[in-house]
Amino acid sequence: MGDRNRLFISYSHLDTKWLDAITEQLAVLQAEGLVSICDDTKLQVGENWYEQLNEIMLGARLGLLLISAPFLNSEFVRKEEVPRLFDQHAAVGMKIYPLLVEPCPWKRVEWLARLQLRPQDARREAKPLSTFQGAARKQKIVDVAYEIATLVQQ
Repeated sequence: MGDRNRLFISYSHLDTKWLDAITEQLAVLQAEGLVSICDDTKLQVGENWYEQLNEIMLGARLGLLLISAPFLNSEFVRKEEVPRLFDQHAAVGMKIYPLLVEPCPWKRVEWLARLQLRPQDARREAKPLSTFQGAARKQKIVDVAYEIATLVQQ
């Protein structure tokens, strides 16, 4: 199934601030050899981006979904990335990690409503990262990074 610790991040290009915040913390774990971060920003000029993206997704151990309204409104994400990730989940046990970054009506999205989302509040209910501020937000992202490192190493 590709790199033993490969993590593929699926996100909307409108959510790059969240991609940056998450990869900042995950990069520490990557430097330690615990995870290998892959997303579409790693694609090179002149590459067949569709084929390369598919190869990256199919070789990942975990799919991190950055959930927001732009993510859920992206036709490419909904029709291409999410089905492939769930196919890999069913076929070879790829783990799916939905991370709620912005408030959105995710509970009405059938395939998403069945999943446990992160982060969670004290009542273990999903709460968007954007609702946390300052150090509390950073700590939630660090907690996510720790949990992802544990999942890719299982």
